[in-house]
Amino acid sequence: MEQMYAALWQWKHMGKGVDIFEYCVILRPENISIGDRSRIDSFVKIEGGLGATIGSGVHISRFVHLNVGGSTRIIGDNVAVTSGA
Repeated sequence: MEQMYAALWQWKHMGKGVDIFEYCVILRPENISIGDRSRIDSFVKIEGGLGATIGSGVHISRFVHLNVGGSTRIIGDNVAVTSGA
């Protein structure tokens, strides 16, 4: 994991072997859980809303915006989320 970026936020849960690349925007990280071996590329925006769960083995590619807003969002295990999805 890119420790200097992960340390900027207090997560609800952070799995092992997670990679988060620079230039991400994370809102309400205290409501975000990320499973083991997941990857979040640069220029991703994730809004924690009332709760966001990102499973294990998930890849969120560049320019994705996960807008949870006033609800919850669950992304299961071994999923790829790409821009324009």
